[in-house]
Amino acid sequence: MKFNYSNPATGKTESKDLGDEGKALLIGKRIGDEIDGSAVGMAEYTFRITGGSDSNGFPLDRSIRSSAKIKTLRMRKGKKDKVATRKKVIVRGNIIAEDTAVVNAVAIKYPNVKEEGKQESKEEKPEGNEA
Repeated sequence: MKFNYSNPATGKTESKDLGDEGKALLIGKRIGDEIDGSAVGMAEYTFRITGGSDSNGFPLDRSIRSSAKIKTLRMRKGKKDKVATRKKVIVRGNIIAEDTAVVNAVAIKYPNVKEEGKQESKEEKPEGNEA
């Protein structure tokens, strides 16, 4: 199982491959649950699950409370469309199961680490005459 996580402090998204132990700790969790980072090998972090997809590429859907694949009818209205279009979409429920291939998460608690390459933000002054 692949674990994609984003860190708001650095603004980067990283990917980690989980073994059988990490996968076993995530099975049964739902989208929106908070998990301890030790489940994925990063003890100082806490993550919130934001989504994922199964082995066939179908996305996890927050509104379906199971782990089964379901066909749902979605309505979409574009900017130029006067009438909403309906489309049948196959999605998987919000519970992580054996078929889940990718889990997406965001770090909500992380260690305070300064990056060496990043400078503190400074206000840019407009060029030209200052009146």
